[in-house]
Amino acid sequence: MSKKNLNPTGHTSEEPSKKVLKQVADELGMYVYMLVDPRNGLPFYVGKGQGLRFTYHGFEADAASENEAEKNEKIKKINEIRASGSDYEFWILRYGMTTEEEYTAVEAAAIDLLHSFPLGVWPERTHVPECFMDQLTNARREASRGHGITLLNDLIAEKEAPVLTLTEVPMLLFTLHEWEDKPEDIPGGKRRDGNGYKSEWRRSAIREKHFEEIGRSTCAWWRVGKDSAKKIEYAVAVHKGVTRAIFRIVPNTLVDHPEIKGRRGFQFEPITRGKVTLSDGRDLYDEVVGQYGHRIPDKLKGDMSQFRYWPYQNKQKRN
Repeated sequence: MSKKNLNPTGHTSEEPSKKVLKQVADELGMYVYMLVDPRNGLPFYVGKGQGLRFTYHGFEADAASENEAEKNEKIKKINEIRASGSDYEFWILRYGMTTEEEYTAVEAAAIDLLHSFPLGVWPERTHVPECFMDQLTNARREASRGHGITLLNDLIAEKEAPVLTLTEVPMLLFTLHEWEDKPEDIPGGKRRDGNGYKSEWRRSAIREKHFEEIGRSTCAWWRVGKDSAKKIEYAVAVHKGVTRAIFRIVPNTLVDHPEIKGRRGFQFEPITRGKVTLSDGRDLYDEVVGQYGHRIPDKLKGDMSQFRYWPYQNKQKRN
């Protein structure tokens, strides 16, 4: 994989450090992947690997002689994509597997599937994981333990995210898990289609177009202390330990769930770049979220709650 491909789309830094690549490799374990042509969103190679296998294909293409490249369809495709000014995408189909039998079976199933059905180009859709959920009649997808389809660059971006260090602004940090379709009413007379975090929102360029939807997922229904929450002006959506969006809690809108005692929600306003400036001139959005999010410190031992008060303290009084 080339240096360009190892960076999240539009990333301005140099190639990821060896430390970050090692962290990603450790998290992936044994995995099955696809190489995808970004020009049309179509996969052209399926493979399996572990460790730093995800770096090999680009280096292989770089090192191949002209004669070798002509004989190898995969290398030919990589070179063709690069000649167009782009680079291939590395999609992880499944990771965290622990046996060779398991990841060999997943690889074989993926190859059989792609060999058996036609692949079409959908120019009106952004090519991100799970963007064609409406193609199947399945009511839900099976649990993947958080190890389902994702882009390698998204994992790298999360590992490279700077640590959240802003402490002078009290905030509520809400952890959003995988998306779940569950239509329900939320404060302010609005309604949401579900709660959690969608895979496509992991890309910053896409996420920024969906702050309203992320806000609806974030604003309810939590076991948050009434008195404590009233003193806090901002709520932050967190997914996989990284901040994704920040919202202003509209004053005097905290309400109880109509049926579930102790759960509360609030109305919100998305905070975007340039909307709130701190006293020292820094931009609140950039300090809390920015282009790639900020990583929050691990929770203290024994803390199982889906939200936390920030700056993080050991104990918080709840009402």
